[in-house]
Amino acid sequence: MTAKIIDGKSYAEGLRSRIAGHVARLKAEHGITPGLAVVIVGYDPGSQIYVAQKAKQTVELGMHSEKYELPETASEAEVLALVRKLNADPAIHGILVQLPVPDQIDPKKIIETIDPAKDVDCFTPASVGKLAIGLPGPVSCTPLGCLMLLRDTLGDLSGLHAVVVGRSNLVGKPVAQLLLRENCTVTMAHSAHPRSARHCPPGRYCYRGRRSSGDDQGRLDQAGRHRDRRGHQPHSRARAWRRQDALAGRCCLRRSRRSGRRHHARSRRCRSDDHCVPPRQYRHHGLADQWPGAPKRSDRMNDGAGHDPGGKVRLPLMAGVKGDATFSADGRYRQLMRRWTGESFPERYILFIGMNPSTADATVNDPTCAREWTFAQREGYSAMVKANVGDYRATDPKALLVPGVVAVSGANLPAIRAAAAWADFVVLCHGKLNKAPVPAGKAIVEALKADGVELWCFGTNGDGSPKHPLYLRLDTPLVRFEG
Repeated sequence: MTAKIIDGKSYAEGLRSRIAGHVARLKAEHGITPGLAVVIVGYDPGSQIYVAQKAKQTVELGMHSEKYELPETASEAEVLALVRKLNADPAIHGILVQLPVPDQIDPKKIIETIDPAKDVDCFTPASVGKLAIGLPGPVSCTPLGCLMLLRDTLGDLSGLHAVVVGRSNLVGKPVAQLLLRENCTVTMAHSAHPRSARHCPPGRYCYRGRRSSGDDQGRLDQAGRHRDRRGHQPHSRARAWRRQDALAGRCCLRRSRRSGRRHHARSRRCRSDDHCVPPRQYRHHGLADQWPGAPKRSDRMNDGAGHDPGGKVRLPLMAGVKGDATFSADGRYRQLMRRWTGESFPERYILFIGMNPSTADATVNDPTCAREWTFAQREGYSAMVKANVGDYRATDPKALLVPGVVAVSGANLPAIRAAAAWADFVVLCHGKLNKAPVPAGKAIVEALKADGVELWCFGTNGDGSPKHPLYLRLDTPLVRFEG
């Protein structure tokens, strides 16, 4: 079936107008002005943006808004005392404690202290329980907004099969509960499942409450048949594996001096997380993507080996940091690259947009990416995504001016817009652009602003371009990009 884009912005404008009317009637008929209190502890850039938008929208709709900013060093007792004070304040009808909070504060204690009647985020156990058994009560705004858009688009949801990808307490679980209320048949998938796309057959509606790792993209065609990475339908499991085997990592493959054939070395260097040929039982049963050492789709499909970007500096990833990257089939272009700590890519991340990719890939950093990871950690993020104005891989930017070189592929801007839509923070850091990627740089800024994305930078150069992070001090603050 043909995909349909839901215009959330136009629906939101109508919703705000209706809410403003309800607020006006409450004031006129009952003398009540709805009041929202927001508590934020410490300085988290993403949270500051989110809180500022909430306060702005509340005031524009005629409500009463209060914002309480506590320092990073605030104690748990101070936050609890403020929440109890707001619980007893009759002018406040909703309380929102912005997460995350500093390490010295237990968020569970804060949430449990909020009066369930004023719990606008639906975090308290009482609110969650009411949602689960269908009693009236507060509902988290993001899941409720998703349900409103689905109702507006599809009408009656009764009898539909809905797939929710994600199981977070903030989005995934509440969405599933709301869809059950609408008499939907609900399937829940999550990041631990290697093939989430198999739960999304054609003709069904899927809500994604997590960011895709890339493993579940491009696997099913319109008729629900399995497709390989090139879009081919394998004629046999053995043939499908031979195509994957040809692109697998080489860490444990050795060539016999006698026969010249490649074989599995089974050396001490072969660990369960190495990208080597899987044991025979996995090949026999067609489990090429499910065995413990299977490389990610982006590593197996696009390792960038077909193109040398030049340059000699290749830095190993920092201890505990994982990575992946998306390359074109010939290795000349790299659209997105990710870095994170932990078992899986988290929901919150920061997006950096540089000039053009260099030597960095899934397992190697270049100096700029290493510096950006340092800034990401400074801002409190355990994950970052790297994109570039031009996606042609070249260490020397002058290579983008060579005749015949296309500095920007058609896949670059859609990839950036998709990454920015999910990012908490979008930072422009490409420095002064040469002639080749200048039009693409303007197109990216215009597209992201049209999408409602707020842009940040580490300051600007004399020509108005965002500063490059490589030679900046670590305490250089982020500022809004007004270009």
